[in-house]
Amino acid sequence: MFPGTTWDFVLLVVAGYVAVTLLVRLMQNHRRQILAELQQECVEIQRRQREQRQRQVARQCVASEEEKRKRRRENEPDSEAA
Repeated sequence: MFPGTTWDFVLLVVAGYVAVTLLVRLMQNHRRQILAELQQECVEIQRRQREQRQRQVARQCVASEEEKRKRRRENEPDSEAA
């Protein structure tokens, strides 16, 4: 089976446990970092989308106001001529 003494086997098992435990902790830390970066990116994307929507609404309001002014100007000469 295992060509060594009992202590060799115990040391091998302990070393394996330590190695696996450290690897799991490293992977968990890396996962947390990746998740934090992705969450930050999502927040940034949502902020940009919100700003873009606000600019779009503002442009629509300006266009609507310009259209109203244009209509008023078109109607003014008619009322002066009458």
